[in-house]
Amino acid sequence: MATQHVARRHKEEVLRRLKQVPAVALLGQPQTGKTAIGRAIAAEANGIYLDCQDWETGKMLAGGGLREFAVRNAGKLIVLDEFHQQMGLLEDLSGAIDEHRREGTGNGCFLLLGYGSIRDANRADASLEGRVSCVQLNPLDVLDLSGAGEEEVEMLWLRGGLPASFAAADDASSFEIRSDLNRNILSDEIIEEGMRVGYTQLRKLSVLLAHSQGRPLNVMEICRIMTLNPRTVRKFVDGHRKRLLARALPAYYRHAKKRLKNTPKFYYRDSGLLHELLGVKTAAALKAHEMAAMSWEGFVIENILCQLPEEAAARASYYGAAGGAEVDLVIERPGIGLWAIEIKKSVKRAPSRGFHSACRDLEPARRFVVHGGSLGCYKDRNGVEHMSLPDMCREAAAAFAP
Repeated sequence: MATQHVARRHKEEVLRRLKQVPAVALLGQPQTGKTAIGRAIAAEANGIYLDCQDWETGKMLAGGGLREFAVRNAGKLIVLDEFHQQMGLLEDLSGAIDEHRREGTGNGCFLLLGYGSIRDANRADASLEGRVSCVQLNPLDVLDLSGAGEEEVEMLWLRGGLPASFAAADDASSFEIRSDLNRNILSDEIIEEGMRVGYTQLRKLSVLLAHSQGRPLNVMEICRIMTLNPRTVRKFVDGHRKRLLARALPAYYRHAKKRLKNTPKFYYRDSGLLHELLGVKTAAALKAHEMAAMSWEGFVIENILCQLPEEAAARASYYGAAGGAEVDLVIERPGIGLWAIEIKKSVKRAPSRGFHSACRDLEPARRFVVHGGSLGCYKDRNGVEHMSLPDMCREAAAAFAP
């Protein structure tokens, strides 16, 4: 497959919402392509692009400057990149939006670009509630790739969904891009989170967490190995979660027949960043690596969950009970019921006994096995639906559409 720019379907969603509301926030983890989309929209709309990390821009916008700037440029779309770097802008932004509403100057006045989740943005400043519509920009997923076959899916799994990494000329270049990004992420966290731990130790902690992929996070064991205090580890994990770099998949708890696991499972959300921490540079090395199965599990989970509305993805869980009953991913929604999903890399792998046992406990509306092949969808004699990852993503997108 020739690597090239992959158009993001999120751009059309942003344009649609800008026609309906005064302000839209495009949120996601670093390097997912927010700036590229924002610049493209600004250019097409003859708007104004501002980088809030720029010192002169920050000085101009401070102290009511945003409202004055918006008045001087009434009728133009203003794109504020890295707006989270200037959190004092949020109250100013609320006032500017209200002025536009009073003056009837129309929708599509502001586009905000920043990292974090929709829920975190809504909690950041209560004054934004009801004023800003949020769109989540995830890394590339299998539905972003036109007619994704096994080769494309394998490449996305190895390199991850960050556009620059995926579109690199070769695997070595992709690995270098991800090495630089992981280095920058740790440096930023030291500054922004006020971490009292040096870069080298945080890198070791990141690698240790990479080897915890897909497992319940044992903070005390990590502290023992790293000689760190629990507060530091939790702060680091929380910082990764807020930046959408990591996921804590909660345990399913609405079942009283058996004693259930209750510790969230830890996942790096981008498989490419995970593989850089594991030192995996090629597809052959990945398939032979001891963490390949857990890496594939996290990759599949992220691809499925990014097809769901944010509130549905936030309620996703895993099921684990005494005796080995387990489901890798549980998703549910009123009117649809509960889906139980088992994740396998091989097409030929049958569901485990633990999966069948868990399904007897949960009584799901639908049961799935997601595999890494391109074999068409079919049901086995037990009624379990077997699907490739692209097929499963299309099924989830259609069923959970707003």
